[in-house]
Amino acid sequence: MKKGIISALILMSLLIMSSVSALDISVDKADKGSVLVSELKNPAVFDFTITNRGANESVEIYSLIGVSFSPRGNFVLSSGKSTVRVEAYPSASIRSRTGIFTFEYQIKGIGADLFKDQLTLTIVQLKDTLKITPQSVHYGDTSATITIENLQNTNLDKVKLVFSSALFNGEKEVSLQPYKKMDVSIPINTDKIKAMGAGSYVIKTDVDVEGADARFENVVSYLEMQGTSITREASGWIIRTTTTTKKNEGNTVVKDVIGVNKNVLTRLFTTFSQDPVKAERNALFVSYTWEKDLKPNDSWSISSTTNYTLPFILVLVVILAALAVFFYTRTSVILKKRVSYVRTSGGNFALKVKLHLKARKGVEHLHISDRIPHAMKLYQGAGMPHKIDEQTRRIMWEIDHLNAGEERIFSYIIYTNIKIVGRYELPSASATFTKNGKHESLNSNRTFFISEH
Repeated sequence: MKKGIISALILMSLLIMSSVSALDISVDKADKGSVLVSELKNPAVFDFTITNRGANESVEIYSLIGVSFSPRGNFVLSSGKSTVRVEAYPSASIRSRTGIFTFEYQIKGIGADLFKDQLTLTIVQLKDTLKITPQSVHYGDTSATITIENLQNTNLDKVKLVFSSALFNGEKEVSLQPYKKMDVSIPINTDKIKAMGAGSYVIKTDVDVEGADARFENVVSYLEMQGTSITREASGWIIRTTTTTKKNEGNTVVKDVIGVNKNVLTRLFTTFSQDPVKAERNALFVSYTWEKDLKPNDSWSISSTTNYTLPFILVLVVILAALAVFFYTRTSVILKKRVSYVRTSGGNFALKVKLHLKARKGVEHLHISDRIPHAMKLYQGAGMPHKIDEQTRRIMWEIDHLNAGEERIFSYIIYTNIKIVGRYELPSASATFTKNGKHESLNSNRTFFISEH
């Protein structure tokens, strides 16, 4: 008897212990790199500060939408507060969609209870992760400095950079923490650039990370001995604006010159931000010159705006006129539709419709068709059509042939008992015919009548 009581007490204790072993936790997430590069396999990294208000328990972190986690499988979550480094690995299909991605994750213990929360990741392409900024190269420099900046909240390891330009070539490998930047130095072939003029040169940077690649193109300025850099920017199409900016990058005062060339036609439509100090004409071109003394770090700009609106309109008018003539000369038949008001003794609203048909070339088997608008009726009188289709409300005329220059006029009257006020529009008529054995068709103009009473 006593042994049965003791066994029952033990069983009840186990049931009570299992009922109080439910998962009772809270999670604070610290973002340690929530940006993923779509072409790579880098994880999103978080520090989970987990407060376990129960006993030590074996738990697992997982999601149901194609995101795996590290630590993988079950791990022991101690009672109290502990910090766990968690890495999230979205599937390839998720990584292919750039932008913000929020999903639900779960923490499951031994019991049936679950802890549910959300994580937010940002997915970007490799080309949007880095910013490459070359510094200006001064005359006499033996190396070029290029700044590499990580624009995203992600860790980039073993980033291979290959630089190529007319000024220098080289390779570097760097690792960047989130939002960090660093300078790399590339040797310059000083013997090669001695014969090169000052100006802007394109630098191409090929980036390779874990087999994923991207190309960046930038401009590096090779400065004059005095240290003057020059940039040109152009915008607009019909109204074209070009801005030339020069900056004294050196440490001495320089007398700077900006020149702009225009031909004798475009100069008529061009205005400048400042009046030039000199304008010289040479054959079909006009050279404009501006001068200014620049102190160290000073810059100045000259903008020229050429308005091509008038020439564009003239060219467009000529093209449209040529197209109109072209299509007009190709038209074998011309069909025009006109409408006029008819007074009736009964006070009905009535309109007289005229179809003017003219053959510019000899045609055969003409079939002219028009449609009576709804709510209107055909007046049974003179000028009746050859055929009437009551179901489709179409009226038709047929002509065996027309010679070039021959004209025909068809007219009919439609009326209604309904009072019409305002604009009343009629549909266009159509004609089909045969020209040199080929079947052709055309539509007339649409016409309307405005009733003021």
